[in-house]
Amino acid sequence: MKFQLWKAVSALALIASLPAAVWAQEAATVTGRVTSETGAGVVAATVGIPTAGVTAQTGPDGTYTLTVPASRIRSGQQVQITAQRVGFQTQSLGITLTPGARIARNFQLGTQAVQLQEIVATGVGITTTRERLGTSIASVSGEELTRVQAPSVAQALQGKAAGVQIISASGEAGAPPNIRIRGVNTLQNTNIGPLFIVDGVPVNTQENVLPASVRSVGGTSANPVTLSGTVASNRIADINPNDIASVEILKGAAAAAVYGARAASGVVLITTKRGTAGPPRVSLTHTITADEINSQYPLQTRFAAGINGTNTNNLRSWGAPITGESYNHSDELFERGNIQETNLSISGGSDRTTYFLSLGRFDHNGFIVGPNDYFDRSTARLRASQMVGSRLTLTGNFAYSQSDAGYIQTGSNTSGLLLGGLRTPPSFNNCSFENGNQCYRTAEGFHRFYTKPNPVRMNDVGTFDNPFWIINENRTTSEVGRAFGNISADYSPVDWLKLNYTLGNDYSNDQRLEIFPTGNVIAKDGYIGDATITSQQLNQDATATLTRDLTDAIGGSLTLGWNRNARDFVRQYVEGQTLIAPGIFTLDNTVDRTPDNYEYHIRSESWFGQAQVNLFDQLFLTGALRNDGFSTFAESQKRHWYPKASAAWTFSETFSLADRFPALASAKARVAWGQAGNEPPVYGVIGGFTGADIADAGWGTFIRTTTGGQGGLVRGAARDQPDLGPERTTETEAGIDLAFLRDCIGLSATYY
Repeated sequence: MKFQLWKAVSALALIASLPAAVWAQEAATVTGRVTSETGAGVVAATVGIPTAGVTAQTGPDGTYTLTVPASRIRSGQQVQITAQRVGFQTQSLGITLTPGARIARNFQLGTQAVQLQEIVATGVGITTTRERLGTSIASVSGEELTRVQAPSVAQALQGKAAGVQIISASGEAGAPPNIRIRGVNTLQNTNIGPLFIVDGVPVNTQENVLPASVRSVGGTSANPVTLSGTVASNRIADINPNDIASVEILKGAAAAAVYGARAASGVVLITTKRGTAGPPRVSLTHTITADEINSQYPLQTRFAAGINGTNTNNLRSWGAPITGESYNHSDELFERGNIQETNLSISGGSDRTTYFLSLGRFDHNGFIVGPNDYFDRSTARLRASQMVGSRLTLTGNFAYSQSDAGYIQTGSNTSGLLLGGLRTPPSFNNCSFENGNQCYRTAEGFHRFYTKPNPVRMNDVGTFDNPFWIINENRTTSEVGRAFGNISADYSPVDWLKLNYTLGNDYSNDQRLEIFPTGNVIAKDGYIGDATITSQQLNQDATATLTRDLTDAIGGSLTLGWNRNARDFVRQYVEGQTLIAPGIFTLDNTVDRTPDNYEYHIRSESWFGQAQVNLFDQLFLTGALRNDGFSTFAESQKRHWYPKASAAWTFSETFSLADRFPALASAKARVAWGQAGNEPPVYGVIGGFTGADIADAGWGTFIRTTTGGQGGLVRGAARDQPDLGPERTTETEAGIDLAFLRDCIGLSATYY
């Protein structure tokens, strides 16, 4: 018995001593400096040992410190350490790792405009080098993205990627951009933009239009008539561009097929910044930018209201010549706005733990005079990773944003800023009373306009709203709180197999308030629109990637994956008409209230796979297949396949062209084919009924389905489609990529 007890105690002591022995081994440290050909330090270069899975980033003087955990070192191990940065040639050096080693290695990087060895994300967690791409994928670094201050990621991409159009709906603060990649890829009458993926997780980029904003000209919630109302930010604006490390744009179906039925309009892959091992790095920036319109409307200022030289109180401005003071009703509406942005980031970590924390504040005071044209955003992000053992890495990435905006009525309606402003004759002073910002009112407080310069009561209105009334009284606000992020686990049971699971969630709550006080033209007795819009997207991805070299000349990889996605949207809206007491803007203070509720719930499940084959490091073949099942598909169309295939051939290596033509650094030909889709609209499969207003397709009176206490419904605008499936886009592209003068000059041409 004593002998058995002694053996057990000895075994426990041996086991307890093993961790101590492991931790007693010291980590290896590699230090050095990365410089350009001129000897200047290269800031923000990435130095890493791929086989050990460690990286570091250079400081302002180009120096770096790279720590390799003892658990990842085999004594006497020969490894490659690599330094790279966008715009420079990648350089690799050999080192020998031993526990506790102190190694010094310096790098000198030559200039490079074309980077064939640059790592590029191609979707669903798959990365490759640019040399192996058979499709055209645009890459934009975080540094390029923030070189010019822009309110949102989409606007920051403007002019930085061929084939990508960024068209702003307006220059107003918070105005959403319209993104088109290789033109329009849908027959649906809604604006379907590209799918946005942040750190592997799809995010909401919707632009939500309130029913009240469209009823004034006969639109519907599903088909808004955007000539009226205000602009409304989409949810791309919630992402701080300063948090982004890189952006990849999958331009067409041949590149985006791995995302199936949501990718016909392209895919934008965003990778956020992460921490690297080393001491804490602190960055604080503050920028100020002016914002003003670049041209004014050329209004005449010589003639008063009237026609044919005779003064009359009508909508024409060709009366008798003005003898007194005249007013330019375009200049008076605009001012020089400004944008102020402050960003603070702290990053660092150890050989096993890394972190990146950022705080941001963005304030945009628009160019329309007054305090109600603005877009403000506060953001916070934390991304941290922790190694557990030597083969498991856990990562958490969490972000919160608060976006507040004030919008001005600028549409084609009687409360539109430019209609009232530009149609006012130059002889009429829109702001004649010295009542501070109340100069658009009479001394009694009534709303005055040139067709009604002396109103006798509160709701005695003119033809249009006074533009200063529009700016100061007809208020539309939005307050959006958004939390989004993901947690992921990466596990490599063996060196050639990587397993990943990612769970992401994106939740936002948008509080909208639209106010037309008593005395405006569009609703002379007053109007309030109050809405709560909530959106949530829950996404799960699981992938397994096998990477092997079969021989010295043949290698490849295989990725298999599964995706499940749930999207929920709820809009609860109430409009109240006829204010009981002027100046109190709550629904309780209205006589008539009309609710308008809308919601949808979309579920999808997908399976996908991609195989890549590398032949002699010259010919690269890729094939992929995705199968989608969506709840928006008809019963007879429940699942759909999306294939793609591509080939890239670095023929300059095959024929040794660099030896024969020294100016030619590399030459690659590529060809690709693929299919992607657009899912059907929500409720497109089933016919339904609605309680929405019935419009006369003009400016006139609307008919309500509920009248005189009697309820009613009407059929929706679209018939049910029991066999409806997704739109399908098929694309073939071919191209050639050339690099000259040691990769300093690049030329790329693509046909699709």
